[in-house]
Amino acid sequence: MRSRFHEFGGTWARLLLALIAACEAAPGDAALAEDLTGWLGGVALRLQPFTLIDGATRRLVEECTALIERRGT
Repeated sequence: MRSRFHEFGGTWARLLLALIAACEAAPGDAALAEDLTGWLGGVALRLQPFTLIDGATRRLVEECTALIERRGT
C-alpha cells in the first residue's frame, strides 16, 4: 500500500473523516477523535504530492486540512 498510496490514501482519508465526525457526535469520544485527527494529518501529508496532478485529491486534502485546523490539533 505504501508504494501505491495515491490509490488507497483517499479511502483512508474519507474513512478517518467519517470516524472523526462520528466521534465528535458521541459523548465521551473526544480523545478518540483527537487521535484519529492526528492520523488524518499523516494521511493528508502523504497525499499532498498528488494534489498537483489530481483535483479530487486536492479537494480531499483541503477538507482534511480544514477539519484539522478547526479541531486545533
